Amino acid sequence: MTQRSLSLLMILMLPALFLATPTVVSSQVDLAVIEIVSPANCDLATNQATVSINIKNLSAASVSNFPVSFSKNSGTPVTETVTASIAAGATYTYTFATKTNVSAGGNFNYTATASHPQDINTTNNAVNQQIFIMKVPNLGPNQNLCKGDVLYLYGGTLYDTWTWSTGATTQSININSATMAPGAYTYSITVTAGACTESGSITVTVVENPTVELGSDLTIKLFGNAGQSFPIDAGAGFYSYKWSNGQTSQVIYVDNGLGVGTHEISVEVTDVNDCIGRDTVLVRVIDDTGLEELENALVVEAYPNPGDGLFHVSIPGAMGQFTLEVVDATGRRVHSYQGATYQGVQHSLDLRELAAGPYIMEVKAENGYGRKTLIIRD
Repeated sequence: MTQRSLSLLMILMLPALFLATPTVVSSQVDLAVIEIVSPANCDLATNQATVSINIKNLSAASVSNFPVSFSKNSGTPVTETVTASIAAGATYTYTFATKTNVSAGGNFNYTATASHPQDINTTNNAVNQQIFIMKVPNLGPNQNLCKGDVLYLYGGTLYDTWTWSTGATTQSININSATMAPGAYTYSITVTAGACTESGSITVTVVENPTVELGSDLTIKLFGNAGQSFPIDAGAGFYSYKWSNGQTSQVIYVDNGLGVGTHEISVEVTDVNDCIGRDTVLVRVIDDTGLEELENALVVEAYPNPGDGLFHVSIPGAMGQFTLEVVDATGRRVHSYQGATYQGVQHSLDLRELAAGPYIMEVKAENGYGRKTLIIRD
């Protein structure tokens, strides 16, 4: 065969050579999100829950570097990238670096999605799951319970049933320590929500209330004990003191400035357990001036008494000329006033320049005589 004939043959065979070369077709991608692995039903509430999903590669070739995302209760999606290579037909578990907050417990709706720009089947790219997160029943910290107090224990919400160690099946119970001996008691609860079960407990220590003793009742003479004060001692060792007169010291002092009559003086003490003890003592201030022995006595009123020294004096029965005198505990006259009346006496008596203490106001009128004890306070 000549060179020319050979060249001509090769030219005639070129179309056949091109027809025998195969066409390369790109691989088709199909990724399916199978399930949300975590969080899962009955997981415990936390603000740092891990999110993991299972992805199946239905493609004929391995796939990598594609975005995945999750969202909670239709919130803003969290998007990350799967860099691992998933072999054809393999299932891969991807764990998100971003945590999710399920500390509230209860039902949460999660959506997980895998996206690939060349995915030919988008119907299996996402999965939606409702997940119930369980909470451990919180009965609070262990605590002391003062004798006689009542503690309210609440089993919480989210649950279907509540079973207490006392046998109660209510959502809450009351612990009444009135009939309980001092000591430690543990109370537990088991709760269920669907197939989920959890338990919690608390230790309650019943402690006695502090005992305070103020001693015997007191009697103070209005004039016989003038200038004297008497201590009332609640005793040492308490955390705090609260008296009925507002003082907060261990010891208070009382005197005839309380005014004639019977007065209750009480104290409330607390100990280191914040338990309370109470006691009351009676203080009687008696008028030792002998007013009850007066004849032809006039009714003499003064108010406010005890007061700061400014008194309104009323003597409704006084007639004619009258004299009003004020003497101190030693009998010294410290104030005098004269006047006349036909329909009783209404008089403003200003003794605010005098020292605190008891005084006797004597009234002499044409038709009688009267006395009134006045108390000036600090």
